[in-house]
Amino acid sequence: MQVNTSRGNPIPTRYGQIVPVARVVKLRWPGGGLNWNRPAAVEVQQGQSSRRVPINDATSRTIFTIVLTGLAVALGMSTFLKRRRRHKHDR
Repeated sequence: MQVNTSRGNPIPTRYGQIVPVARVVKLRWPGGGLNWNRPAAVEVQQGQSSRRVPINDATSRTIFTIVLTGLAVALGMSTFLKRRRRHKHDR
């Protein structure tokens, strides 16, 4: 697994320029792989000053929370059903 930060081409504006910044996650395995790009920030350059404005990716956070909740429910149900089966056989 590799995690890199990638900067896009500067985009000129009336007041300066902006540069998009993305985070790239690369997963490789034999016969394939996965590249996942997500926005990380925008660098705003006005004259001699430069500032970085982070991008909060609410969609990715929401999807991660849903998947994590699903895994927790599945694990909880599995544990519950295993205990229930053991108690049935003990009677």
